[in-house]
Amino acid sequence: MKFQLCLYAIFIIGCNSEKFTKKKIDNKGHRNEVIVRVDTTRMGNQNRKMTFLDSVLSKCQLSAQQIQNHTNIDSMWYTGIFLNSTFSGDTIVNFYSGFKGAIINYDDGKNCVYKFLLIFSSPDRLNTDYKTIYSDCDHDESSDYSSLNFTILNDSTFETIEKYNAAGSKNEIMEKIKWRLNQKGQIDSISHP
Repeated sequence: MKFQLCLYAIFIIGCNSEKFTKKKIDNKGHRNEVIVRVDTTRMGNQNRKMTFLDSVLSKCQLSAQQIQNHTNIDSMWYTGIFLNSTFSGDTIVNFYSGFKGAIINYDDGKNCVYKFLLIFSSPDRLNTDYKTIYSDCDHDESSDYSSLNFTILNDSTFETIEKYNAAGSKNEIMEKIKWRLNQKGQIDSISHP
């Protein structure tokens, strides 16, 4: 019982604390473990305000204002017909040369969910680029359907896997694209079928 209460307390406090741990990316059967380094120099400092990356790491809900202030994500994702959409933190990935990758979840409030990989520069933590790396929507057998998944390959590359099914067809078309983070923090395609 004490263990369960501790876990509950950690979950509740998580969005307001300095907790850094290992995180796992679990995308419908694809499991990758990403090691997030613990910054022990910052852990006892209770006066430090939580950063955007801290919020992502703690899996907090992210407001449209946070998205607007800290990312390059186009406002069409959270305004107009998507006013009821939600963002939340998922994982932080340590890329080469001090670049940080922030994976955030997005629910359009209708029938689709996405994940974005945002790249942040070091040391200023400006969002230099982003890419949609996961998508899944409710699907109807009578219409075309596609989904997107991803795999982090190393500290500079990742791969997206798009699966496409035409309406009424059992044949699935798969397209894999490898992406690399360049020296400027931009995401470049390095392979395309």
